[in-house]
Amino acid sequence: HGGGHLCLTNPEVIDRWVEEISDFFDKNPSQKFFGLVPMDGLVRICGCPNCQAEINKSAPPSGKFSNHIWGFIRKVANRISKKYPDKVIGSIAYQTYMDPPDFKLPPNVAVMFCKTVSD
Repeated sequence: HGGGHLCLTNPEVIDRWVEEISDFFDKNPSQKFFGLVPMDGLVRICGCPNCQAEINKSAPPSGKFSNHIWGFIRKVANRISKKYPDKVIGSIAYQTYMDPPDFKLPPNVAVMFCKTVSD
């Protein structure tokens, strides 16, 4: 139930994901997509000042963490595009990061919107 989250503003976390994704594409050159999706039930993020500064406190609940999550994906995708210009980082727009962020995503990011159906 959203017990915690990686520090997505930590450069070492970004480096590690870039390494993991690069390794995947190196080992699977025919693959075009890599899914980079936060854990389910994201109700809070890392408590460090850098991550907390990315919370959009004026946004509705569906956009509270959009800048944080999509900022991380943007950083990873930008770095991946330099080595793999034909590859795509896929993610979902879901719950607290469904609304668009305050910036444009790079062209190598694919977004799938996950909406819930209410009765």
